[in-house]
Amino acid sequence: MSELPPPDLLDHGNRLRRFVLATILGVAAAVATYRFTWRTFHPERQVTTGGYELVTMATMLAGALVFGATMKIMAVLARRKEQPVPRATIR
Repeated sequence: MSELPPPDLLDHGNRLRRFVLATILGVAAAVATYRFTWRTFHPERQVTTGGYELVTMATMLAGALVFGATMKIMAVLARRKEQPVPRATIR
């Protein structure tokens, strides 16, 4: 009886590709959020440092959310693509 070989656990090519794509999208979202919040709230004109905190937190939150969502979506698509082959049975 021939079975499929076990998956190669050292082959991280697709995982690395998904990680790089998620990192690029996360950084792009963080940069876009930073520019938007900086232009909208003008933290240098505020008396307290609350404006700087808002810009920083919004930037980090947007980057982390987009990174996490991209990783989750890509993992689900990869699992769906790698469905196991049905076994043939002898009757």
